[in-house]
Amino acid sequence: MTASNRTSDLGIIGMDAASPGCEGLAAFGQSVYRGQPNSKRSWNDVEFKAAICNSIERTLADAGLAAEQVAVITLSPGLETVLRTCQLADVGHATTLSAALATAQELLLKKNAPAVLLVEGNPDKQTVAAMVLAAHPAASPVGKSVYAVVNGSSVAGHSYKDALESAGISPEQVGLILIPAFTATGIPAVEVQALLATFPVADKPSCALSGSADGLSGLVKAAWCLYRRVIPGTPDWQGPDQPEEWQGSTFYMPTTSRTWFCNRQQEKRIAGFSTAAETGSSILIVLSETVSDGIHPANVLAQEPLRLFPLAAESIDGLIEKMNSLQSQLLSGTSLSDAARGCYNRFQQDKAVANVRACLLASSFETLNKEISFAITGIPAANEKKAEWQSLQGSYFTAQPLGATGDVAFVYPGAFNSYPGIGQDLFYLFPSLYDRLYAISPHMDELLDERLLYPRNMKALTPAELSGFEAQLTADPIAMLLSGTCLAVLYTFILRDVFGLYPASAFGYSLGENSMMFAGSVWTDAETMANDLRESPLFHTRLAGPQEAVRDYWKLPSEDAKPLWENYLLMAPSEQVREAMANEPRVFLTQINTPRQVVIGGDPDGCRRVIEAVKCSTLKAPFNYALHNPAIASEYAAMEELFYRPVDQQPEMTLYASATYQPMTIEARSNAQLLAEGLCTCLDFPRLIRQVYQDGARIFIELGAGSNCTHWIDDTLNGQPHAAFSINRKGLDDFSSILRLLARLTCHRVPVNLEPLYN
Repeated sequence: MTASNRTSDLGIIGMDAASPGCEGLAAFGQSVYRGQPNSKRSWNDVEFKAAICNSIERTLADAGLAAEQVAVITLSPGLETVLRTCQLADVGHATTLSAALATAQELLLKKNAPAVLLVEGNPDKQTVAAMVLAAHPAASPVGKSVYAVVNGSSVAGHSYKDALESAGISPEQVGLILIPAFTATGIPAVEVQALLATFPVADKPSCALSGSADGLSGLVKAAWCLYRRVIPGTPDWQGPDQPEEWQGSTFYMPTTSRTWFCNRQQEKRIAGFSTAAETGSSILIVLSETVSDGIHPANVLAQEPLRLFPLAAESIDGLIEKMNSLQSQLLSGTSLSDAARGCYNRFQQDKAVANVRACLLASSFETLNKEISFAITGIPAANEKKAEWQSLQGSYFTAQPLGATGDVAFVYPGAFNSYPGIGQDLFYLFPSLYDRLYAISPHMDELLDERLLYPRNMKALTPAELSGFEAQLTADPIAMLLSGTCLAVLYTFILRDVFGLYPASAFGYSLGENSMMFAGSVWTDAETMANDLRESPLFHTRLAGPQEAVRDYWKLPSEDAKPLWENYLLMAPSEQVREAMANEPRVFLTQINTPRQVVIGGDPDGCRRVIEAVKCSTLKAPFNYALHNPAIASEYAAMEELFYRPVDQQPEMTLYASATYQPMTIEARSNAQLLAEGLCTCLDFPRLIRQVYQDGARIFIELGAGSNCTHWIDDTLNGQPHAAFSINRKGLDDFSSILRLLARLTCHRVPVNLEPLYN
């Protein structure tokens, strides 16, 4: 017996997995990503046979093959009758998945069929799975897609290391291991021993662990994770039984699913799937992604439980009538997704001639009925007051839509707003973002600093531990700047390329202007910018850390260990603060956020004296970087060179500079000078807002972490017709945030394409 089983790279060209209440691969993937348990209802024999047939038909259709083109191997007894119903013949049997793969390899090598169909059905576990294999690389012309490639496996009685060697893969290249018989309280001891014996000690975790069903369903999960580039979470996981065993290991256990980024040592995504061998022991099957296939589209948005119901009518009474009609559809047994799609189709017909609009958000029949009841009461009252109505769920109506009379402006917040967990669903929801982000940097994990945004640990993180990770992120100005810029670009691509929203203008708050340049595609080489930032002393020693620029300006000795600089937010008018600063030469007014809110920075004792003199509410900023003041004027030249980037294309929107409070002329040297000047002088954000407003903007959308700019715009334009929204809110998942924004834009008659939500 050899130590490994070389599978000759079997390509997975079709697959499906289903369970009660979760039919089809898309729904299966949704349950994997969201960590949702399978339905507990039992199946009778008729339901099970129907599910098996459906799963086989979907799998063959996915592979683009007819029944007569495949050889069949079953992993479950008693399926012969069902298979004959599906017009499948030449059935072979295997008792384990490893045996099935070996048999499939033999069949493909003998060229008896272009592909082999594996089928598994287990009524007790309420699972159905089917998979089509073909020889790789010949798999590509055979199937429509190649979900993953089976590169090798160990055999009974041999180590996991044998499986990796058979596949020509080193342990450092593996990013995910799926383990059956996995519980929230521990991992089987035999698995622990095998993993720790195979994978080396590491400074940083690089291989995720997750639970899985055994057999073909688990292999489908592994292939789906590779295909969709997902590290699956284990929601109930608390920590290993013996945490000391895992100290210094390469493993981590996420409790929520996340994007699977490759690092520089992992050129492509590779997963291991532990499964039972013939002897009852475990073997490791090694799979890898097919990087040449590029990004695969997926109808994830239509699988999300939260649905958007847009409504349009000629009057408020007509709107209420449509809501009553929607309730009647639900009573007749229409599914929530079908009701949402039907509502959207009617909206498409009505919106051109309708005078009023509303959008309801709901994830269940019960929630939708409540939202309709709230809307029937709240919308007429809001309309009478010429106001807006919104529910806690996110449903929305406005009596004064602004999209037909005003422009849309994108707003890019400052660089230091990122927090752990932000944007973790974006790549899952919008797979096209991979191509978009890769176009500006091949190292997405480094650009996002994903280890800080999405912390890795072998146990569930406590709130205190999460706060510690957030403090670590906040203390790293480069990580905050790069991740903030990257997220702003991703949000822009989502609104512009997915939902077809093209703004008339854009402006940024402080270093948000850097984000604006990449989001507007004026700059596209983020990799070079990231490297230059990391190598420059600007955010390491000159403006942060020892703050040498400020120290030089004040002629302080370098060995002085006293805290040099602090930033404070003051709830007071700038005039009052300036008056209190008259005798404080080492305190600067750095930012004016609103007519009643400013930021001061400088000598900590001097800042506290100003605060005492003003006698206002105040908040110490979580970071102490020195920006927007004369003390850093010495860094102007370094900033100009940092921002001196070739113009890759002219933006399709007007960009504003805080240095002049006017539209920019897009030219490389001029861009660099404007951004540098803006960072070296006090930022008057209300002045910038008013200028963009004067030029026609009425709807402002903040694209980045949090909603600070949104609140500042509301305060600045208080009493004037406008709307300000943010795309992100801490504590709210990405899809809900985006759906709420789309609901508001739709009601304001802003042209957005909602089609991706329904197909």
